[in-house]
Amino acid sequence: MKAKIILFFIFTFFSSFYSSDQIHIWRLEKNETGIKVYSRPMNGFDFREVRVVNKVKSTLAAIVAVIFDTKNYPKWVYGCSGTSTLKFLNDQEFYNYQVTDLPWPLSDRDVVSHFKVSQDPLTLKVTFAKTGMSDYIPDKEGMIRVQHFQSITVLTPLAGDSVQIELEMHLDASGNIPDWVVNENMVAAPYNSTVSMIKRILLYQTASYSFIKEDAN
Repeated sequence: MKAKIILFFIFTFFSSFYSSDQIHIWRLEKNETGIKVYSRPMNGFDFREVRVVNKVKSTLAAIVAVIFDTKNYPKWVYGCSGTSTLKFLNDQEFYNYQVTDLPWPLSDRDVVSHFKVSQDPLTLKVTFAKTGMSDYIPDKEGMIRVQHFQSITVLTPLAGDSVQIELEMHLDASGNIPDWVVNENMVAAPYNSTVSMIKRILLYQTASYSFIKEDAN
């Protein structure tokens, strides 16, 4: 039986246990090796929103390069079995297709996302947005299309050539997901994928983009 579930998918496999009258605050689920994983309920959805915060020594462009290099997602995104670029709009924007490898007998999930990156010219913060576009291409046989997906990654330059990475993500996985899948991957998927991402960032330190400025000079 397959054990891995894709990062973007499992990020939301948290059962909501807050009542509707409670304040939706972030709950710290894991804090290890400099990586913090939080979750909180989201109104109107069964699955929880997730936030991951960590700091790395890196250029901004290197992190952007890792995120843009979707063809290599299967090497580090937890459970990802394949991706492809559907339409390239410009250097900062494109549509991407990604597959979630789920354990038998569950059907694999797929998601179509609009990728876009931008940078604030004053703070130099980089914002990387992914928005689900479930109707962008027809459904594929044997797959269940993710109907709702949204993630925002903010890269904040820090002193000492370091960058803080903040990811907030939510999706509705669609279809019935057993409790054991939720429980088994509650923290492991986002945490392990972040660990793998940090390692890959080291491979992209020579990357550069005309639309990414590294310092204020």
